Amino acid sequence: MGSALSDHTNKDFGFLSGGAELGELIRGFDWSRTPLGAVDWWPRSLRSALSICLNSNFPIAIYWGKDLHLLYNDAWKSIPGHKHPAALGLSAKEVWPEIWNEIQPQFEKAFSGQPGGAKDALLPMRRHGYTEECYFDFTFTPIYGEKGRVEGVFNAVIETTYRVISERRTTLLKELPIQLAQAANASNAFELAAEFIKKYPQDIPFCVLYKLEGNTAPVAVASTVALPSQGLLLKALPVSELTATAGCVYLTEPCEYLSFIPPGFWPEPVTEAVLVPIRDSAGMINGFMFCLLSPRLRYDQDYKIFLESVAGAVSTVAQNIEALEFERKRSEELMQLDQAKTTFFTNISHEFRTPLTLLLGPVEELMANASIKGLAGKQLETVYRNALRMQKLVNNLLEFSRIEAGRVQANFTRVDIGALTRDLASTFRSAIETAGLVLDISISPVESDVYVDVDMWEKIILNLISNAFKFTQHGRIAIQVNASRQFNRSSGERYRVWDTP
Repeated sequence: MGSALSDHTNKDFGFLSGGAELGELIRGFDWSRTPLGAVDWWPRSLRSALSICLNSNFPIAIYWGKDLHLLYNDAWKSIPGHKHPAALGLSAKEVWPEIWNEIQPQFEKAFSGQPGGAKDALLPMRRHGYTEECYFDFTFTPIYGEKGRVEGVFNAVIETTYRVISERRTTLLKELPIQLAQAANASNAFELAAEFIKKYPQDIPFCVLYKLEGNTAPVAVASTVALPSQGLLLKALPVSELTATAGCVYLTEPCEYLSFIPPGFWPEPVTEAVLVPIRDSAGMINGFMFCLLSPRLRYDQDYKIFLESVAGAVSTVAQNIEALEFERKRSEELMQLDQAKTTFFTNISHEFRTPLTLLLGPVEELMANASIKGLAGKQLETVYRNALRMQKLVNNLLEFSRIEAGRVQANFTRVDIGALTRDLASTFRSAIETAGLVLDISISPVESDVYVDVDMWEKIILNLISNAFKFTQHGRIAIQVNASRQFNRSSGERYRVWDTP
């Protein structure tokens, strides 16, 4: 039978008269030259299965007869890639010699009457001129002939290559920053990155991370495999092209650059490599990754973005570490500066106290002399009062230096907190009332004495009232001291709280 079918055949085999590409191709194919024979001799079971196949938008193929001759629809033609349309009518072994060992058991199972299939099955096909890492969900369903025997296999398939590889790469990019968080410095981040990348040889068979500093040659900081002692590079990598383009540099024939190429995850030899820039916080290239590419993956935009994301993760962690290191050094410098300031305050305070002590002694003796009266006596009192004031300021300066150095120690004394607070607050009464304000001191009865540092308490009370007096234009200034008992939920005990608003 020729390529043209009779009107009788077209009527009987209307499933071949569709307008889809594969329908037209099958209708015009000279099947009489194949073991399947002319279309009008095909069994009804094959015609029915092919009718379902050609009229479906789902990728479906049919393998028919003992030699498993292939027929398929438009949705399935992307599966064989460049083998289409030559694959039409060929036996499964002719179409798929590279995966025959993987799929032959599935055919045998189907011809025994048992449906088969797999999920995310790795089937390394040669459909684009190279052995490709590809994955599929597929079913092998027996097709029974008129005599009740299995005559063929109905193959529904979905390619999952993109999802499987994307999930693997996403896992790497998600877990890599977690691993790099343990890095002590930028070089250590590179080392941890190389160690982690070793777990994903399907995508990055080999990787060396380099640092660039000034105009010097790049220095290999870390590698996924041990580097040879005699060196790695046969000739210099095109770093100038990397910095000029500010993007990835694709290399063919990496063996021209490397003194050795380590064995990869796949048996096929590596024939491609790429330089991927690593940037500093200013966006300048300060390093790069030299990566060999998987021989089973095409270097496309997705592959490029993935490698750039890996380099970006390393870059981000290295930048964070360097920023933290800068802040640490800056904090150390500030601590040293603070220490120097504290030492200065301490020394100068001690130097001030000595002449002040020597000054106060003679002034006290002169004031005790009854013969000195009148204006001279008043001047001596002024000198003495201001010398005491200066001595207090020096003591405050010395106390500040002790606080800065963390050497202040409280001296607790048992006191009547109410009486002490009333006495301290009363020293402001005259000034407050002169300003037209009212000082309201409310001291509730206290059952027992309290242990406080009197000097510190004095500073607190005087500072509070001084600030209140400074910022109160009219009305009253109130200070209250009272004790209350509250319930401690964690221990179930009651405790006393001293409240001084």
